[in-house]
Amino acid sequence: MNYTEAKTANSPLFLSEISSLTLKNSCLNCFKLNHQVTRKIGNRFSWQFSHKFPDVVVVFEDNCFWVLAKEEKSLPSPQQWKEALSDIQEVLREDIGDHYYSIHWLKDWQITALVTAQLAVRILKIFGKFSYPIVFPKDSQISENQVQVRREVNFWAEIINDTDPAICLTVESSIVYSGDLEQFYENHPYRQDAAKLLVGLKVKTIETNGTAKIIKIAGTIGERREELLTRATGSISRRKLEEAHLGQPVVAVQFGKNPREYIYPLAALKPCMTDKDESLFQVNYGELLKETKIFYTERQELLKLYKQEAQKTLNNFGFQLRERSINSQEYPEVFWTPSISLEQTPILFGKGERGEKRETLKGEQVKAEEQINYLTKASIGYGIEKRVGKRQK
Repeated sequence: MNYTEAKTANSPLFLSEISSLTLKNSCLNCFKLNHQVTRKIGNRFSWQFSHKFPDVVVVFEDNCFWVLAKEEKSLPSPQQWKEALSDIQEVLREDIGDHYYSIHWLKDWQITALVTAQLAVRILKIFGKFSYPIVFPKDSQISENQVQVRREVNFWAEIINDTDPAICLTVESSIVYSGDLEQFYENHPYRQDAAKLLVGLKVKTIETNGTAKIIKIAGTIGERREELLTRATGSISRRKLEEAHLGQPVVAVQFGKNPREYIYPLAALKPCMTDKDESLFQVNYGELLKETKIFYTERQELLKLYKQEAQKTLNNFGFQLRERSINSQEYPEVFWTPSISLEQTPILFGKGERGEKRETLKGEQVKAEEQINYLTKASIGYGIEKRVGKRQK
């Protein structure tokens, strides 16, 4: 659990980055398909359903599909669901084989805390509008190599005591190219060899800010435009596909440990930088890495901002985020206080060596002092050697 510590008069108060949720929206329903599907296939169906209807989100959990519509909006009609399912089956044909599905609405269902939290996360994934403050270069300028360090929000579903839905909002840093992957590719001196330049590169999707890795060149826009237009779920992806020139390469990416390949046009992705990409971006990675550190005051301000932005999006679906994050005063059972302080916590180093954090800091200080003494002696010795040399001459 991510947490920070606030000093109080009596004892430390531990504050998490987790906020509990309440849902007040009756526009909710649940259905199953006539054939049982795996979690992987169920997740793909739910993602496609969520993009078929602009006022609806769907998640898959407990072998059921949970549907939530925006407040003051009605759920799609049975015929609309049937037509959407037919279209989605064709998009997922490679995954589902020759199966044909039908929808069976459930009469008796009870939504769980986990499903409620997952619906909130799905809403933020699709509809969330979050700020990405640029901290380098300063004043939001564009650097010569167009690389930026920016702050981002990350979020996921949580449950408290197995009964209360919640989400975790946390702040992260990312080193990214200021433009999209198409601009990076078209302006790079290595663009003649697309595979050498692009394969292995870390990227983010502009539509959802998801992180992926390019694993291969998957043809050109001219060869795959119609196929990609059929599969595209986001408006940005569709527009970029329609605008791209026919000879431009398209890339296959993988998200995390998911072995599935997803095909993207270059303009739908944003390049990210790691320590292995210094030469491609022509930057000093170590200097950029310093800018990724987020200090306490900045983190608190950004968490406050992201919570406000999340609430603005969740309002449309009847969700309410609790104003205060959970803390050790109200939920003592979900916080653990170690029996010894962090400074005294044993640390295992290489070759089986053990030590304490406070001793590590002392060790670093001793090493620094030894290095200074060594350099001082070396400097003095060098001066003596020069003087002796002059006398001998």
